[in-house]
Amino acid sequence: MMQTRKVILFIVEGKWDERSLAGILEDLVSDDESISFQIVGTDLTSDMDSNTENIEQRLIDQIEGKCAKEGFWHSDIKLVVQLMDMDGAFVEDDDIVEAVVDKTQYQDDCIQTKYVEKMKERNRRKGSIIRKLYGLNSLKNKYGEEYPYRTYYFSCNLEHVLHNSRNTPDFQKAQLAEEFAEKFYENPTKFIEFLQQDTIRVEGDYLKTWKFIEQGHNTLHRHCNFHLYFR
Repeated sequence: MMQTRKVILFIVEGKWDERSLAGILEDLVSDDESISFQIVGTDLTSDMDSNTENIEQRLIDQIEGKCAKEGFWHSDIKLVVQLMDMDGAFVEDDDIVEAVVDKTQYQDDCIQTKYVEKMKERNRRKGSIIRKLYGLNSLKNKYGEEYPYRTYYFSCNLEHVLHNSRNTPDFQKAQLAEEFAEKFYENPTKFIEFLQQDTIRVEGDYLKTWKFIEQGHNTLHRHCNFHLYFR
């Protein structure tokens, strides 16, 4: 069938991002728009193969892979939205502390990990990539075609914002995603009100919200700027 509606393509880390948000977002778009999700399966901003030189191309690969799979044309894509977990990316090195933990733990004022030096290196890489990406308005492929682009954050991560659960065990994520999707199924506009809560919303325009999240321990706290998407 010929594609007639403009596609808003969300790039996310995992399937629970899609399960939590896809149905809600689909009900909030206009009649001439549709929602599609590209699940990367990893955090591209943290991936050891990513850097500031290749991150745009890695995102283009994700977009065009999705287009090929779903039969979208370049002109069908109205907007590419990347949703990011902050994962304490901008804390100081001194706030990364060694601890006997099975999995990295994010606290109000520190990151606890077995691998301190690796975490410091990850944050340097992740932070530099994030700064580059939030400064972009579009992504351009090798043919000179541009995809309008915006990125929004969930801090410390998606579960922290949606469920106030910062270090959620993997086995609980499926249940939480299902519960969240069902909560707003019949009234998706309530989701926008949820994002507007004082305990979650970051004040200011797009750039100001990104400058805010870089400060202090903010990438460990419960913050989100996704409400700006609905403006």
